[in-house]
Amino acid sequence: MPLSPTFSFAIPSLHDGLPLDCRIFHPPSATPRPSGPPLPGHAPPLSLPIAIIAHPYAPLGGNYDDPIVCAAVREARDRGCVVGTFNFRGAPSSKGRSSWTGRAECDDYVSAASCLAHYAYFILQLARAAGVGCEDGALAAGVADMSLDGSAASSIPLPTQAVLPEGTIPLPAPSPDNPDTVPFILAGYSYGSLITTHLPTPAAIFTRAYGPASGPALRRVAWDLAVVSAARGHTGRAIPNAASFRPPPRPVYTSSHNTAELAVTQIGLVFQPAYLLLSPLLAPVSTFTAIPFGTQALQREKGALAKQLAEHPSLAVFGGEDGFTAARKVRAWAAGIEGPGSRFKAVEVPGAGHFWRENGVLGVLRGVVGGWIAGVLQGETVLEVRGAGGREGNGGVMDGLGDRMQVAEALVTMSGVESTAPGRCPSRDGAGPCTELHSG
Repeated sequence: MPLSPTFSFAIPSLHDGLPLDCRIFHPPSATPRPSGPPLPGHAPPLSLPIAIIAHPYAPLGGNYDDPIVCAAVREARDRGCVVGTFNFRGAPSSKGRSSWTGRAECDDYVSAASCLAHYAYFILQLARAAGVGCEDGALAAGVADMSLDGSAASSIPLPTQAVLPEGTIPLPAPSPDNPDTVPFILAGYSYGSLITTHLPTPAAIFTRAYGPASGPALRRVAWDLAVVSAARGHTGRAIPNAASFRPPPRPVYTSSHNTAELAVTQIGLVFQPAYLLLSPLLAPVSTFTAIPFGTQALQREKGALAKQLAEHPSLAVFGGEDGFTAARKVRAWAAGIEGPGSRFKAVEVPGAGHFWRENGVLGVLRGVVGGWIAGVLQGETVLEVRGAGGREGNGGVMDGLGDRMQVAEALVTMSGVESTAPGRCPSRDGAGPCTELHSG
């Protein structure tokens, strides 16, 4: 089936205001759900999982239509995540051109991630107004029990007014003592994984939209998207008059990451980060695509990165025949992060190259990624992968196509999604975008 976005839109980069093309994929099952019992006098806290996936190096043809990006989008979407993708500067339809430093691209990622995080935040507040999780129904007028609107994808232009509208109906606020939760999967493939490893915390990503000049326009895009989604029923109950609500308050913060975490908590929101790295790039290749993110910078940030990946659910999937970063280098890098108490896992797929073109390996990749996402959303932290002659533990090496497919089938079955036979995306044999993922 075609992989069609729910929304196609543009946002201004927080780096310099450059327009970036973005998409959101919103599955019908991804509506806010109660995440715990309510405190006296408050509605129950809600939860909505989101994921964002960055594409490979734009000067070499990378963009959000890349088949591996599409595969990861499908796995996250089919497991209930609202998924965002975007084109870095210099990629097709986004403005500008790629930088030599990677700093602008890092800000591009933060921009798209902040927009998605605000979209989730606004959806949660509108869902609370719709009475999701409350036995007595809606808390506001103009709410109806309706099935999700299956309308075709909407194209949302950049707003002419950057300031959030002044609605007339106040939104019920969550309690800071019983906050809403947003599981947030930050992912990237190839060059996209390199940028992913240099992101700030999700709370800092969220609060970045309150600093630069382009921040108000970015937040306005997220609010407009949330209003349309609420009218369609993505809030659990349809809210035809969603535009009449007053947007929730902004957090009070400074530039400190710790203060960002506190500021987000004070508005009743907690992010639960997880990291997904597909075909991760290590030096010296990383030096060619982003100079400051090369050998010296990675060595300097090695401890902080290892701590970040070890403390949160994290998965790296790489091919045993990767021509960009040798598998032995990825194994050595992963060994420095794995260990007792670590939540990081690395999975090597023998025979797979950097582009996952080899027969059967794309299906294995989808199975492993989908199983891991399902585990993250269910609160599981250990991914056991076993294969003949492979090692066991947090991560693993799978030997032989039969063993790899057995593991993939088991992971897909465990996650409750119907499995399909593996295959290769035909667009890998041509120049066209991957608008559909074929399973055979």
